[in-house]
Amino acid sequence: MSCCRPASQCASHAAPVENLILALAIGAITPRSSSWSGPTSGCGATSRTAHSEAPRPSATAAAMAATRNAVRCAMWRAHRTTKLIPCLSQPSPDRARTPNRTPNRHSPRVNRAILWSMIAEAIARVRRWASLPPRELAGRLGRRAADAISWKRAVRRIAFRLESWSVRVFDAPYVEREAPGPVNIQVKLARQAAGGPFEPPQILLINRAAAALASGARRVVEIGCGTGMFAAELVARDENVHVTASEFDAETFRWTVAHRAHPRITYCQESIDGFSGDRPDLVVALEVVEHVKDYPGFLYGLTRVADRALLSTPNKNRSAFASVAPSPAFSEHVREWTAGEFYWVLSVFWKDVQMYTVPDFRRQSARLRDRPDYQPAVRRCSVLEREEPLLALCSGARRFVDHS
Repeated sequence: MSCCRPASQCASHAAPVENLILALAIGAITPRSSSWSGPTSGCGATSRTAHSEAPRPSATAAAMAATRNAVRCAMWRAHRTTKLIPCLSQPSPDRARTPNRTPNRHSPRVNRAILWSMIAEAIARVRRWASLPPRELAGRLGRRAADAISWKRAVRRIAFRLESWSVRVFDAPYVEREAPGPVNIQVKLARQAAGGPFEPPQILLINRAAAALASGARRVVEIGCGTGMFAAELVARDENVHVTASEFDAETFRWTVAHRAHPRITYCQESIDGFSGDRPDLVVALEVVEHVKDYPGFLYGLTRVADRALLSTPNKNRSAFASVAPSPAFSEHVREWTAGEFYWVLSVFWKDVQMYTVPDFRRQSARLRDRPDYQPAVRRCSVLEREEPLLALCSGARRFVDHS
């Protein structure tokens, strides 16, 4: 392959950094057994001692010399074609004055070194691919082609680009609220007096789903039981279970004892630290952790009550705008988590965390509204879940050293 300009210009244009990186690039394809010491002609040719007995360059040496010439000419063309490789061009005054773009401050020598490193990486990659067996190489090329033409991956790429752009529009610092304290039961009683449900069907659906996940436990402790909905659902489902339900709000506690008393339910107003002695099979906290300011202390307290735990919280990624909101839409929530954030926070306190959700949550809530005895469907979910309720069944509570 012939050079695109005179050899003298090409040799004078080369810099020491280029020669070093060029040596590394050519070394990536140079056989270790070759005794050739440098190119013999073309761009960057080295002088040789004129001896009649000097051996002529082998075919390998000639091929590497041609490769060196081709790489140098490609670098020179790229340097001249600034539209194809903008990083090799000097920053224009208009671009330097643009506030949202960082001007290119690299010197031409550094830019050429960056290009050489890219070429060396490409040569090494071609060498690795060429060393593969034909069947494995065909398989890799087939997977690359399938990845390039897959419509699912194309949709995901477009969605990711759009999401990355849209998130910058709503880029605001996340602000947690102060803990609001117990919910006033008078709000529920007023809603019931107006003809509405005492508890929203969405909350009832979450409690029934949690009761299905808690099946098999014999001794259960619930923290923040509210009006006792979960305890009532669990004892109705399993006749061998006993539930100890704790509620801190005095007015809610009195209403729960008066309206949802059961022989296998013990209501109390104990704090987490008050549950000592025999450890139950399961500790439950539904729709509670998002109301607590000190959630690490709350989760640590749950690990001291039982080895297994069942928790639920709303998904921050349940809608397009809740996912980018600077604070929770519900004024009584201190914070909200995505499925991934919820999983990793719980993994700090439990060794095994299994995530669940209620698929088609809104549709199932409508069915429950029409059929009071409706039992929801529950499925496992990943850290990318977008459904509204998140339920986590945790086991293997970690032991922490208390230095207080």
